[in-house]
Amino acid sequence: MPLSPQWLDILKASGWKTASIATAAALLMYFNAKKLLPTPLDSWVIEIAEVALLVCGCLWLASVISAAVSASKPLKLRIARYWAMRKATREVEEAIPEMTIVEREILGYLVAHNQRHFTGAQDGGYANTLISKRIVRFAALQGQVCHIDDCPFEIPKHVWEVLNRHKEHLVTNHQEGQPYPWRVPWNAR
Repeated sequence: MPLSPQWLDILKASGWKTASIATAAALLMYFNAKKLLPTPLDSWVIEIAEVALLVCGCLWLASVISAAVSASKPLKLRIARYWAMRKATREVEEAIPEMTIVEREILGYLVAHNQRHFTGAQDGGYANTLISKRIVRFAALQGQVCHIDDCPFEIPKHVWEVLNRHKEHLVTNHQEGQPYPWRVPWNAR
């Protein structure tokens, strides 16, 4: 009598089902070895139980490993995000002493006025070098329409914390009535 290919459906079974089949096969072999069954099992039954234990045990182990890998992905992402933030924070701290006076004025104004978000020209104006250093970033939402001279920008939270810790290195000599330090006056170009 040929074997039916339907037994291959066990490969689709869940980890719990394969674990229970493997446990049942192991118990059957154990009870037979300890002579706890009323009649000893034939050798072909023991061989089938051994194959079932091996196949189902491996399938259960594979499902456990697969579940562990799937469960560890969010943790990996969190760790990767933490290290990226830490690296970015370190880069900002190293960049502060190397900043130009204009960059320090822009950041000093924003920190002094506790203003993490601001609007500016689409090209960033005088803040374009801060944008390239990832200290300032474009903050418009996808699909948001904004005027070419009033585009939203923001300082990311992790950068904002660094700037607040290093306030003493930033310049705050902006006079009232002058344009914001990141805005390029219309007659300056």
